[in-house]
Amino acid sequence: MTTRWFRLFLTFFMSFIRQKIFVTDTSTLSFRVWPFDADLKYMNNSSFWTIAEIGVMDLYLRSGALKICRKNQWLPLMTSQKMVFRRPLKRFMKFQLETRIIYWDERTIYFNHIFLKNGKLIANCFIDVVLVSKNGKIAPQKIMAELGVKSKPPYNDIIRLSNNLNRFLLHEIEIPKHPHNL
Repeated sequence: MTTRWFRLFLTFFMSFIRQKIFVTDTSTLSFRVWPFDADLKYMNNSSFWTIAEIGVMDLYLRSGALKICRKNQWLPLMTSQKMVFRRPLKRFMKFQLETRIIYWDERTIYFNHIFLKNGKLIANCFIDVVLVSKNGKIAPQKIMAELGVKSKPPYNDIIRLSNNLNRFLLHEIEIPKHPHNL
């Protein structure tokens, strides 16, 4: 629990120092598995989810999305999550987290988190987030427009992606980058 708050505060403060990014860019963070993250030997599932949340927070902070959410009193809420594990992480191992938005539709923003150790896939997860206000759900297009995103990513066939989610999470299906990042 203590490590979670330390990482969250460190991410918050480092967001002022680290380079700003565009909301469709990939946020990359480096971590180490601390004893609090592991059960007997390996990093546990809840620690993976905690670190994925920190990845979202870093992307929101460095892109300016959190500032817009606060200004408009919008709250990002996770509605769905799925993770596939490829390899374990042992105590004190260093690893990286890559976080990016891969798509959005009229109600949901879809995030992808890739956990890597020395370039090898450790775990991959897919998270759905909705924006809510006291008046109900907010269309993601509103925040994207305020952040200067002019078009959706080219892969608008989210049904195909959902049907092949396990293959995607295991890196058997490649998703093209947003045109802004090419």
